[in-house]
Amino acid sequence: MFGSLPRRPPFNKSKTLEISDVLSSLIKDLESQLCAPEQASKQITILQKDQKNNKLGLALEKSNIPLKASAEKLTSSENSVQEQTSYTSHKVEYLHQNIIKFQNFFQELSKLSDGSSFLILDDLYHIRKSDQSKVLDYFHRVAKGNGVWLKVGTIKHRSQWYEHSEPPIGMKLGDDAKEINLDISLERFETLKELLKKILSGLMEETKPLSIKELMNPTAVDRLILASGGVVRDFIGIFSNAINQARERGEKSHRGPKIGAEDVNLATGDYDPIKREEFKLDTAEDREALEVAFQKLVAFCTEKSKCNIFLVSQKLTGNTRSSIDQLIDLRLIHPVKSRVTLKKGPAGELYEAYMLDLSQYTASRKVHRFQIIDLNASDKDELIRKSSLIYSG
Repeated sequence: MFGSLPRRPPFNKSKTLEISDVLSSLIKDLESQLCAPEQASKQITILQKDQKNNKLGLALEKSNIPLKASAEKLTSSENSVQEQTSYTSHKVEYLHQNIIKFQNFFQELSKLSDGSSFLILDDLYHIRKSDQSKVLDYFHRVAKGNGVWLKVGTIKHRSQWYEHSEPPIGMKLGDDAKEINLDISLERFETLKELLKKILSGLMEETKPLSIKELMNPTAVDRLILASGGVVRDFIGIFSNAINQARERGEKSHRGPKIGAEDVNLATGDYDPIKREEFKLDTAEDREALEVAFQKLVAFCTEKSKCNIFLVSQKLTGNTRSSIDQLIDLRLIHPVKSRVTLKKGPAGELYEAYMLDLSQYTASRKVHRFQIIDLNASDKDELIRKSSLIYSG
């Protein structure tokens, strides 16, 4: 970045200013549409006039004779016709009528930069699910063939990006778009552990040289990974809370000055309200149904199976399967293993293993003799092959 020459020429200033003005105009028009009602009744009045004027004149004049006579006749007629047309205007009509204008804007933007443009749409799942495929379809039409990369961020099981209809609506994964999963699940525990440790080390280097070993016990690192479920922002948030827990108990505690597994447990409990608030924000339409489904799952793990891992049949369908998929995306349960067979069970029956979020059982181990299966242990695969862990909803 320093001590070298630019590899590309600067943008044309006059063209840049022109595109900037166009963008400002587009934004102003869109903001005006945003403030307008969803639909409005409008009326067009056309007034047509038909006017006729006729004038007839006669005059006689002779220079030698003082005689002068004249006659004039004026006729005028006017006809008017008024035509009225009423219709209902919708906001979406503005978008469809101006799609060529938006396409041209991105084309000019690509010409100016001599490269691709990027159109980024985040948090798609906040849009009503029935409208999501229509929104993506529109942006896809704007971007396709115009030098634009469309990037969409969303929650997998709370999104509908394609609607099979005539014609099809939205974007089809594999054909129109590529899916990129940003999280590594607990199923790849060692890979996940190395990634999160690198992130943690990078954060420490920004303040002062400090190693993870100097700050945390080995068991605390594994517990922190379990508590986060592999989600980076939860990992960092719980880690920050764990530091506060260690500070509050002080260095003279019998647990020593380092962050321990118990500090992580307490920090996870403190972090739970944040996840609950995000849960409310992300589940506007079916929040109540998901809360009921989650409480049933918590009760099964803490009162019946008494284990942090539960199994679900790969053949499971319906509301229970849908709820589990959405709770995964909401970071309240976490995938552990995609293929599990029972020690004693029907031949060929396959199950998936999931872990209940640590925040739901941090205090259950002592009260209920709750079993926390260590995903870093060599015998974890055998420990989860129990029929008592099967959850059917």
